[in-house]
Amino acid sequence: GALHRPMDMTLSSRTQVQDVDVLVYAELGMRARALTWAHARLAPVQVLFWGHPHTSGLPDSIDYFVSSDGFEPPNDDLSRRYAEQAVRFATPGIYFRRPQNLYAPPISDGAAFRRQLNMTDTDPLYLCPQSLPKFHPAFDEVLLRLVSEDARAKVVVTYDPKKALWLHVLQGRLGHHPRIVFLPLALGDKFFGLLRAATLLLDPFPFGGGVTTLEAFSVCRLAVTAPSLQSVVALAAGFYRRLNIADAPIVDSVDAYVKRAQELAADAAKRGALEAAVCRADGNLFNDDESVEEWAAFLRRASSGAAPAPFSNTGSTTVSGISLAAASTPAVQAVLQDAIWRVAGGTDVEILGVTAAARGSGVDVSYRITSPDLAASRDVAERLADVAANPALFD
Repeated sequence: GALHRPMDMTLSSRTQVQDVDVLVYAELGMRARALTWAHARLAPVQVLFWGHPHTSGLPDSIDYFVSSDGFEPPNDDLSRRYAEQAVRFATPGIYFRRPQNLYAPPISDGAAFRRQLNMTDTDPLYLCPQSLPKFHPAFDEVLLRLVSEDARAKVVVTYDPKKALWLHVLQGRLGHHPRIVFLPLALGDKFFGLLRAATLLLDPFPFGGGVTTLEAFSVCRLAVTAPSLQSVVALAAGFYRRLNIADAPIVDSVDAYVKRAQELAADAAKRGALEAAVCRADGNLFNDDESVEEWAAFLRRASSGAAPAPFSNTGSTTVSGISLAAASTPAVQAVLQDAIWRVAGGTDVEILGVTAAARGSGVDVSYRITSPDLAASRDVAERLADVAANPALFD
């Protein structure tokens, strides 16, 4: 069964996990001790989730990175961005409870924030309630253009008062603009009141938001996001895809980001229609039992034999009885592709290159398994390993 067990992150942690088959790190990078322990093999199989959305860089101790089809480009070679074996869930992989009751203040709380900022109900209020280390200089242009191109607009950034140095640096970069307002981080009801007061949320880049976007969706607020400008898992765009929102504010450049934000801020009817679509569909995102089922299936597969994954999604195999010159032609490569496809059991395998065999005659064919399914990838790797030992299987 599954077990949530807090660890004290001291040497005694080894005894705490001695009977664990699969150890899941919800994040690596936020806490130094967790990152230190991730270098060790505490469990036979170790998995990283996107709580801090980037690779661990530890292929010898972290076996899998759990992402989602919605977060990743459809045909991207994930081996270039993840040191681990990337596993793409069909769901976002989270069970996020819809905020309610305690975090459901009346609309008037939103109006109170606008009065505090000396803004009318129709003035554009762009909210970016992210931690200050996420504000990269590349994102500064968006903030400055939104306030410089519309005299009624204000940008609100929340901050942790304990991080005064970050606040000082960001204010200086933004020229202490009078309509870029910094407010101390609001909690609980006040935070959700601030979300309701916002016209739009701004998802920063290259490091975007996650939980904040979910909280915004829970009160039917939109977030403009640019996944192609982000260097981490594109969470906000993935959430929109999970909701199947047509014409969601997903953009691919700074100019498109500013233009889309301004258009939605100016067109209350269009903005309202998208907000209503988010609210109608959010049952696909909150309290998501499908994510739980997908985790259960993955953990059963990953724990089979309680051993680290013996395969990679790339490799090579030798095909005898063929010259390099012949194997380099498109027609013969198509035959090789088909042969590998058949051996792989119908799973998509892409040929990366063909070179002269390192030993004996024939050619070495390097390949990449393109299936996102963990079990299918393992089966393919085993079949292709058999072929390497017995090339006659290609006949």
